[in-house]
Amino acid sequence: MRIVKHPAKYFRKTRKAAIDTIVIHYISAVNINKQRAFDTLEILKFFDKPVYAGIDKKTGKKKYVKISYHYLISRKGEIYGLVDENNVAYHAGISSLNGRSIRSSCNDFSIAIALVGGNWCEFTEKQYELLIESTKDIRLRRNIPKDNIVGHQHISPGRRVDPGSFFNWGKYFDGVFEKGKDVKTKNVDFKEKTFKNDLEVLSKAKIEPKNNIENGKDKNLLDKILEKIFIIFNKAKNKEHELFWWRKK
Repeated sequence: MRIVKHPAKYFRKTRKAAIDTIVIHYISAVNINKQRAFDTLEILKFFDKPVYAGIDKKTGKKKYVKISYHYLISRKGEIYGLVDENNVAYHAGISSLNGRSIRSSCNDFSIAIALVGGNWCEFTEKQYELLIESTKDIRLRRNIPKDNIVGHQHISPGRRVDPGSFFNWGKYFDGVFEKGKDVKTKNVDFKEKTFKNDLEVLSKAKIEPKNNIENGKDKNLLDKILEKIFIIFNKAKNKEHELFWWRKK
């Protein structure tokens, strides 16, 4: 696997935790140039200067953010190395994984891989091939648990949707884990009429501390609640969703 080096300007050298997570993102230049939304050269410019991120609600002024990933995979199947894995990339924003965060983010213990694309199109075969290959490599070198291979949408639900509804989790994990030996997929029907009830159930549900949910009733409750959360945050466009459930039973 040939990695093209393109050092990003923004990152932090000191990690505050060991790497144990991989986060998948998408990125495009659609807000800058719709005609060149997937132009790799346009996208690489994002890592050289702060990116416009809308209007700050408190100040009313334009807001800019500094972003970076460890790897970027183009539509044509080129992989760019942006930030050394030992350094912290600025990719997750406000986020948490299983209730865990450092400085309100997953940045310190994660590696970020971004695919050029968006929530309106399929990703390419070459992108899946490189993503699977790079994930296998990182996972083996870093001993990443399969539960910790997630999308931005999973660590920032309700705030982020990438890698989006067109990302094929089954295809991806089949490649990483040899045809789904370690994972299960299932379809979940979402009924609009039950949305308010789902929210009410979630708001009233009580979960015991983590060390008490490894088996029995509490574990089943946690599974059901997490499943509901995934359904709620992926309800926007479709009434039936493919839900990738990687939790080991």
